[in-house]
Amino acid sequence: AALRTGSGLVEVYTHESNRQTMQTMLPEGIMHTCHPDDLQNEKLCKLMERCDCVIIGPGLSTDDFAMQLVRFVFENCTKTIVADADALNCIARSKDLLYNQKRFIHREVIITPHPGELSGLTGMSVKVLKEDYVANVRKFAKEYGLIVVGKDAGTVVSDGENVYINQTGNDGMATAGSGDVLSGIIGAL
Repeated sequence: AALRTGSGLVEVYTHESNRQTMQTMLPEGIMHTCHPDDLQNEKLCKLMERCDCVIIGPGLSTDDFAMQLVRFVFENCTKTIVADADALNCIARSKDLLYNQKRFIHREVIITPHPGELSGLTGMSVKVLKEDYVANVRKFAKEYGLIVVGKDAGTVVSDGENVYINQTGNDGMATAGSGDVLSGIIGAL
């Protein structure tokens, strides 16, 4: 999605076991692989320095390696981060990552949770969240200094001050993987 939206270069950092699949699916992308026992911090830092934006979460899982990777990115990346899918599940298990966000004054973090993921991040039930979804998205964005793209029937986007509501789309967008596409589009833009 990032390539199709206009990114000039997309680099993928993934497990060695994903190399063949990723190269088949994304021959235009540059693959960087690692072994799950070795995060390769120095290599990852160099990759993050070269980029404008890091997208983390789609296809990640929530195992120990994924948690370690999310933590490393949030603690070391100075560029824009778009966190979706399993990155949000990892963050929900370790909310200190969001408090650490405030030390990166010039870095933007954009999270793209659906109501279930936002529930995990806030500790509020989906039912309570949806009673005033706009206010809850805005409050969470303000508390952590993030941009929240709260996916739902109407997508609520807030930086903690401003709120934008997108009421376009349809039920077909509630398909698994469409959030991953959204992350790629946001990352490209």
